[in-house]
Amino acid sequence: MRKSKLIELLMAMPGNPEVFIWNGLVDDWMRISEVTQQTLISYKDGHHEWMVNDWIPEEKVKTLCKTKKVLMIEPEPRKKSSFGRCGNLDY
Repeated sequence: MRKSKLIELLMAMPGNPEVFIWNGLVDDWMRISEVTQQTLISYKDGHHEWMVNDWIPEEKVKTLCKTKKVLMIEPEPRKKSSFGRCGNLDY
């Protein structure tokens, strides 16, 4: 979703309601902890990862992959547990 579309949806809501994230993995909601701008690296082989530090030399980034700035919405931990096919999940 583009930032402009998110802003449009939020502005259309009356009042000042709280905004939550739906965690479909555990079928529960989560509060938003923070929103940050991150760099997403898309490698030519289709692999993606977040660039959380500057350990990748810039010349390597330019030749091996594409980067773009994205907003990362991070949920606030609820200190709950759920159980699924993968075992226990703490969220």
